[in-house]
Amino acid sequence: MEELRSTDVLDREIRADSEKKASEILSRAEENAKSILSEVQERILKAKEEVDAASKKRLGVLEKNLNASLPLEKQRYLVSFINDSIVDAMKNHIENLDSSIKEQLIENLAKKAKAVTGDAKVTAIATGNMTKASAEKILKNVYGTSCLKVEENHKHDDDLLAYGIILSTEDRKITCRLTLEEKTNEILSQKREQLALALFGGRLPE
Repeated sequence: MEELRSTDVLDREIRADSEKKASEILSRAEENAKSILSEVQERILKAKEEVDAASKKRLGVLEKNLNASLPLEKQRYLVSFINDSIVDAMKNHIENLDSSIKEQLIENLAKKAKAVTGDAKVTAIATGNMTKASAEKILKNVYGTSCLKVEENHKHDDDLLAYGIILSTEDRKITCRLTLEEKTNEILSQKREQLALALFGGRLPE
């Protein structure tokens, strides 16, 4: 009986020791888990801070570039708006001109072209909705018998500014566009600011 009790006591001691060691192992494991979790959280927080800092930096650069480009874009839009407004106003004005005045504008361009072509013989094409008869009359006044022939090309007869004459020397070395479009561009190059001020009541939009 004594031997059985001794075995029972030993068994309880071994079991108690095992439980104690198991408890210690679990405790250490729990502490390690908490430590690992804490490190993971710190890494996540650090990574988030780095991402936030990088994003803030990129946003700052983007905002700076955007702010720098806005005045330029605004200026481009304003220049385009003013130019389009002037051209539209000129088109409306030209559309209401008497045909004799339009012919006079083209004849003035022909006189300037004569200074370039000299005494060379020329051929011509009436463009837009200009008639062959009108073109011949203009060229007879300026070139006399030096104009060999006049043809018609009404491919762009719906384009108001296409009205005029395409003039070429007989050898095709020189070609001059004598159209309302060229006259419009000439006026714009010389009087753009004055036209803009007149159109916008003396004060340009900002």
